[in-house]
Amino acid sequence: MKIIAIDTSGQQAGAAIVACDAATPNDMISYHSARCGITLGEITVNAHSGVKSWHHSEALLPAIQQMLALSGLTLGDMDAVAYTCGPGSFTGVRIGAATALGLARGAGLPVVAVPTLDALAYNSMGMMDDGYVVPMLDARREQVYGAVYHAGKEAALTRTSDYMAISIHDLLQTVSHQFPREEHNTDILLIGDGADANAGVIRAHFPHARFAPANNNRVRPASVGLWALQHIGQAQPAAGEPQLIYVRPPQAVREAGNRTTAT
Repeated sequence: MKIIAIDTSGQQAGAAIVACDAATPNDMISYHSARCGITLGEITVNAHSGVKSWHHSEALLPAIQQMLALSGLTLGDMDAVAYTCGPGSFTGVRIGAATALGLARGAGLPVVAVPTLDALAYNSMGMMDDGYVVPMLDARREQVYGAVYHAGKEAALTRTSDYMAISIHDLLQTVSHQFPREEHNTDILLIGDGADANAGVIRAHFPHARFAPANNNRVRPASVGLWALQHIGQAQPAAGEPQLIYVRPPQAVREAGNRTTAT
C-alpha cells in the first residue's frame, strides 16, 4: 500500500510518499512494525525563506512531480492521497485540499483528510514513553491552534482535548488540568512554530518542558502519510467538497464581522 501525502497548512509546502507492505488495513499492526511505515520520498519547501518567497500553489505541484520522477512511481501506483485538512493557514489548507482532490479524482483514488495537529503530534512518535505532547501552530498575538495528546506505551498517541484556537496562556492551563498538581514534572513535549513563538511563556509555566528538534518541529508530509496509513479505514471517495477543520473563522470573515459591529 502506498500513499502520497500533501501538506500546505503552514509556511512549508511539501509532499511525501509512504508505503506499507500490509495487504489490508487490519494487517497494519503498529507504528513500530518493520512491515509498515516506510518513507519512499519527501520534499518540502519553506515558502518564506531563501532568495525567493513562494506561494504554495507555485511550489506544491513541482515538488510532487519531482518526487514521483525521482522515485520512479506514478499516481497510478498509489492507493490513496492524503492531505492536511486544518487547522492552519486558510488559503494554504484549501490549496492543499484542492490539489489532493484533483490528483485523486484524476487517478481514481480515495482521499484521507488528516487533521494538521494530529500530523504535527505524529512527529513525536518514538520520542516519549509516557507524557504529553502539545502541538501548536502560531496564530499571532499569543494565540495558537493547539491540542493536547497523551503519549502512552509503545508510542501510542491519544488526543485528550479538542482542536482549539486559544491563547497560549489558556492552552497551558488546559495542559495543567490534564494531570494533578503534584505530577507537574510529567514529561511534556512542545512541537510547532506556536511553541517557538511562545517559548518564553511556556518555559515560565513549565520549566521542565522539552521542545522538538528542528527536523521535527514543523508538519512533515511523511507524518501526514504515516498517520493516513494508520487510519486508511477513514479514506473517502474524492467527490464533493474537501473535509476541512476550521476552529475559528477566516480573518476576512472576522474583519467583516468587526466592521458590521462597528457600524
